[in-house]
Amino acid sequence: MKRRQSLHRLPLENAIRAAIHAALALRRIGPVALLCAALVSLGAVYLATATSADSVIWKGWTRVFGYRAPVQANNLRADAEPEIANASGNFYTLTPFDAPGAGTSELEGTVAFGINASGEVTGVYSNATGVGQGFIRASDGTFTTFYAPDAGSTSPGVEGTMPASINTNGDVAGGYIDANHAYHGFVRLAADGTITEFDAPGAPIAVANRGTTAIAINDSDQIVGFYTSGSSNTTSVYYGFLRAADGTFTTLTEPSAGSGRSSLGAPQGTMALAINASGEVTGYYRDSSNNQHGFILSTSGTYTSFDPTGSTTSVTSQEHGFTGTTPSGIDAAGDVIGSYTDSNFLRHGFVRTANGVITSFDAPGAVTTGESGFIGGTLPTSIDPGGNYIVGVYTDSSGDAHGFVYTQPLTSTGTIITFDAPGVTFISTLPFSGTAGFSVNSSGMISGLYNDSNGVLHGLMLTPNPPAATPTFSPAAGTYTSTQTVTISDATAGATIYYTTDGTTPTTSSTEYSGPITVSSTETIEAVATASGYATSAVGTAAYTINIPANPTPVLSSLSPAFVDVGSAGFTLTVTGSGFVSSSTVFWGSTSLATTYSSATQLTAQVTAAEVAAAGTTAITVQTPAPGGGASSAFQFEVDSATSGSVAPPSFTTLTASVAPGSTATYPVTLPSSATNVTVSCLNLPAGATCNYSASAGSVTITTSATTPPGIYQITVVFAETLPGASSALVLLPLLLLPLVAIRRKWRVDGIAFMAYLALILMVAGAVTGCGGGSSSTSSSSQSHQVTSSGAVTLTVQ
Repeated sequence: MKRRQSLHRLPLENAIRAAIHAALALRRIGPVALLCAALVSLGAVYLATATSADSVIWKGWTRVFGYRAPVQANNLRADAEPEIANASGNFYTLTPFDAPGAGTSELEGTVAFGINASGEVTGVYSNATGVGQGFIRASDGTFTTFYAPDAGSTSPGVEGTMPASINTNGDVAGGYIDANHAYHGFVRLAADGTITEFDAPGAPIAVANRGTTAIAINDSDQIVGFYTSGSSNTTSVYYGFLRAADGTFTTLTEPSAGSGRSSLGAPQGTMALAINASGEVTGYYRDSSNNQHGFILSTSGTYTSFDPTGSTTSVTSQEHGFTGTTPSGIDAAGDVIGSYTDSNFLRHGFVRTANGVITSFDAPGAVTTGESGFIGGTLPTSIDPGGNYIVGVYTDSSGDAHGFVYTQPLTSTGTIITFDAPGVTFISTLPFSGTAGFSVNSSGMISGLYNDSNGVLHGLMLTPNPPAATPTFSPAAGTYTSTQTVTISDATAGATIYYTTDGTTPTTSSTEYSGPITVSSTETIEAVATASGYATSAVGTAAYTINIPANPTPVLSSLSPAFVDVGSAGFTLTVTGSGFVSSSTVFWGSTSLATTYSSATQLTAQVTAAEVAAAGTTAITVQTPAPGGGASSAFQFEVDSATSGSVAPPSFTTLTASVAPGSTATYPVTLPSSATNVTVSCLNLPAGATCNYSASAGSVTITTSATTPPGIYQITVVFAETLPGASSALVLLPLLLLPLVAIRRKWRVDGIAFMAYLALILMVAGAVTGCGGGSSSTSSSSQSHQVTSSGAVTLTVQ
């Protein structure tokens, strides 16, 4: 559906004609006019009580901002939520508002322009007669309305008061249109509410559609703006001005600015659009070749011209569109923001830092091909004094307008968040349809407007929610000598925590915290928290340095017991030494034993009966895992072949001895009197030592060498002995006799069987022992057997 171009004459004819003239006079002021200058200058033109948007509103916007292709209505965002968020969970609360007495017809209503550090908002609303009125909305939501004393009040849509900017003190600057439809500036002081009207020197003061337009005020009450020269409906030239707090004026003319107009009617000259706390001014100028450029005016009076790469500066190729560079804001540091138009007549945002580096950007979803809406792309409107936020408006491919806020724009971590007001409706027949952000303060609070389904305009306040509490960590960051189990918590009720350990900044796409984190090596944990009604928290960081000391190499010095008889039951082995840690393990040969850590010098291990089911020696070691650690030297454990109680163990008279290296220690010992062929082996001797047994002396001697290291040594002395008797018969006899118990009750009824079984037993026993067989030549011989039995002594080498 195309936008209709007909005008409803009759009762509104004169008002429409005057509005068109006003729009024509300002049709070249640039895209910032949408959000500040044009709305201030035209005021009620945009809030006119026309019976159709096809009349004053459409003509006015078309002539000011250029023709754009008509678009269809789009109600997709009519159900927008009041809480706005980007992908990282940064939440803002959007509050619509209306000034008391604001009109409720199409394109009537409330427009919020400027916002100061306290959250006070100033703007304009149309009253019931369609005349523009000024307002201040306090941070608590209360309104103060005002009207410039000489502002016209009888012509709907072309007269009234249009505030544009408010400073920290609450002082407001703006413009008004008088009964002759001439433009004038004013300043309203918050201290007493007095309004001072003014005109720039050289500005016509009684010519319709000409005069002074005040745009911005800083905290020193310096005001910048522009004025148009010439008579009504004739060629005009723009001049910038700077008005000091004492009322004195300085005319601002960029040295390369032209003083005529293009063949298509575009005025030349200089327009001052923004001023910062120190008095630096930014704006644009058109040169004599009709090319549009941005400029910065320093406090010393020096002009610096600039254009972003890709800016098409000439206006000759599109009569009603915008080309070139248009700054719209400057922060305290001298960073400038604005828009430029490329060769396809699409707008892009830019940031020019104080050192001259220019970076362009587009809001997500902004149209990038063709033309769409009268904005046609991305249009930044304001930067806060601290340079942390940029706000503005962009149009999508359907021509619908949306607000955006660019957080941290001067850093590499900046994020653009788009927003739409709840209840916004996109209407194709309106010259502007959607949501726009106009101004932002250092707290990130934003003022702006949107239209509803009836085309009525409403002011809006976008307030950043307070951030969730920064996550905390336990234990605290620091250097530790063991693995740490780290918990993350947050003081904000219902908060969800997200964290990273790879050095990247956490977002809501990072790992969600669900339980303690094991930190076994040096690493840094970073976390953020989100919660309903809160912005994403600041990043909490905890750096952990894990310096786990190397485990000592275990040393084994003694065992208790040092030996057992074969077939013994399971038992607890106590291992004494040094360098033990809680992760040390006792090994029986290559088999690990269930080990309990007692201290750095003692471990206990459980030895099962299976480990001692066979006689012999087994290497006992202690092994400790990395870092460091390793295996101890082996300690030999003896399992004797003698059955407990069947052989008298060796009896040492002396169990301890102390010698110097190279000396001999003697340990008297008593063995069974029947033992013959006795040999000795000594387990766990120190290096360089030897062991001998003297049957005649009845002693064991351990001889050390000169190189034997000092120390206390536990030595297991193993005796291999030949004893008389048949050990096999002694072992088998109980087994052979066992069936007799079972048949003892049958002796009387089965005597023959019993006697046969007993004979069998005697035959087996005789065969084993060599006592039977009826040969007198062997009846005096006796069998012998070998056994091992052990004792433990201690040797101290000093």
